[in-house]
Amino acid sequence: MLINSFSNLTFAGSPAPNLPFTESATNRFFGSGTPPVTTLNGIFQDFLTCTDIACSDGFALASLNPFGFPFATSGSSFGGIFEPYNSANWSLTPAPVPGPLPVLGVAAAFGYSRKLRKRIKNAKTEVTITTAV
Repeated sequence: MLINSFSNLTFAGSPAPNLPFTESATNRFFGSGTPPVTTLNGIFQDFLTCTDIACSDGFALASLNPFGFPFATSGSSFGGIFEPYNSANWSLTPAPVPGPLPVLGVAAAFGYSRKLRKRIKNAKTEVTITTAV
């Protein structure tokens, strides 16, 4: 599963800082050119997410890398660690993505409004002006 952002993060039960920058950990550390990815069961991880482009705080999980072992590393807001990756220590929940139903509703409303406008435009209005002298 490709990752494009993280939101509503917590660490040790407390809200964590916003992490708007996300990329592949192996790309950042080793120049692999791969996109950030994960599996929700924790078997494969390859992402880095940070507070800024310099990555002064945030965290990274990498399953396959030149170190030869899966690792987890984080900045001070997430415990300041560098250790072998253990999927029992991490949990990720994907954000729900809106289904096609809202899009279909918008399309139907747009179509109805166009028909209504056309009907109003084609309606003939008779105006009578009377003047009293």
